[in-house]
Amino acid sequence: MDIVNAIVQSLEGIGLSLDNLCGQEYDGASTMSGVKAGVQAIIQERQPKALYTHCAGHSLNLAILNSCSIPSIRNCIDQIKGFTVWIRYSPKREGPLKAIISKRSQVGTYRSSILNVCITRWVENIDGWERFSQYHPFLIELCEVILYGNSEFHNYNDGWSAEDKRNTLAHMKALESFEFIYCLVTLSRSLSYLKEAVVKVQGKDQDLVSGMSIIDKCCTELKSEREDIDSYSGRVFRHSSRLAQQSNIQIQKPRTNPRQQYFKITVAIPFLDHLISDVTSRFTKHSKQAATLQGLLPIHITNNSSFCDIESAASFYSDDLPNASILDEEFHRWKVRWLKVTPKERPQTLSEALRLCSPDDLPNLFTLMKLFATLPLSSCSCERSASALRRINNYLRSTQTAEQLTSLALIHMSYEIDIDIDTVCKLYLEKYPRRIKCASLLFQ
Repeated sequence: MDIVNAIVQSLEGIGLSLDNLCGQEYDGASTMSGVKAGVQAIIQERQPKALYTHCAGHSLNLAILNSCSIPSIRNCIDQIKGFTVWIRYSPKREGPLKAIISKRSQVGTYRSSILNVCITRWVENIDGWERFSQYHPFLIELCEVILYGNSEFHNYNDGWSAEDKRNTLAHMKALESFEFIYCLVTLSRSLSYLKEAVVKVQGKDQDLVSGMSIIDKCCTELKSEREDIDSYSGRVFRHSSRLAQQSNIQIQKPRTNPRQQYFKITVAIPFLDHLISDVTSRFTKHSKQAATLQGLLPIHITNNSSFCDIESAASFYSDDLPNASILDEEFHRWKVRWLKVTPKERPQTLSEALRLCSPDDLPNLFTLMKLFATLPLSSCSCERSASALRRINNYLRSTQTAEQLTSLALIHMSYEIDIDIDTVCKLYLEKYPRRIKCASLLFQ
């Protein structure tokens, strides 16, 4: 109840009424999403039209997390985490790695270091796993430099303790496993299909329909790869073989099936099945909500479109419409208008269609589209404040007031807004006049 009261008080403090609330979106924590005693349930008791949906960004995160629970994939990720921490938190080991990368790679092809592995945000690990697979030959060479030395990097041959060499030998044994290489390539290739969804779902300008269309597109591509699993696993196997050959690693597997068939059955098929199943099941509710809205989008309007496609959604919000009895006529006019326009020239998103819908000409349709455009897709943008505070509220600013901290966080999160420093200085001097007239020094 404390969280609910805080939300209600915050809304009332900025002049918003709970009667106008039409959507809620939180993460999957039971405190927020509980069906009986969760925040969304208590708020929905007060306002039945405040529909709750699970944050799409968190849903993708959980889908990737569950897909990586396959033993071989999980072991591969644990080894990547251990090696990444071992490198990044030691300048002594990161130095020779940067030297090897700059020596062996072309200018501008590779970055200077591997990415850190995030513990909670699995969607951010996609880039890290891709870069780890690119750096695999360099990581093997780093281990060889530490263990055996190298005349090309003689500056880094000495100074390694026995413990350093024992840890290096353990990491090198994991890196030289072909099963590890195959799992690494499978991770980076399979999750690259979700990369577009991961980035765009967290955008501020995405509505429910456009976001779900992106996720459906990614799922369709993954399903097509699953149907043609022989071709997909063949590409993964060839990529893994090239990485193994660069480091003179022998392809090994148990004596049960041919090499490619063994890794296809034990790694590629289970991982793709888990990934497709988790993404599909977690976005079922989102898909149902988006299906009721697609009938309003001009890009989806055809000769077969009818008012029945949106009738259930229209009846749910009938009390909010100016005159719900003529909504079917407005929809017919909206349909006739866009059938005369080619599909390429029609608006693609709900926000674009809303700008082309006149509130004077089609008031009910405009109100309904405005309500649909308000339904949230992701709460990730709201949670960026927590990440911003971790960077801003350090020990150098421990005495600042809450108002100043809030202002700094807003400036940090809205970095795309151009701030005129001269205007800020003038306002500051007008608000806090000093005995020394600084205006003549700064703005002459």
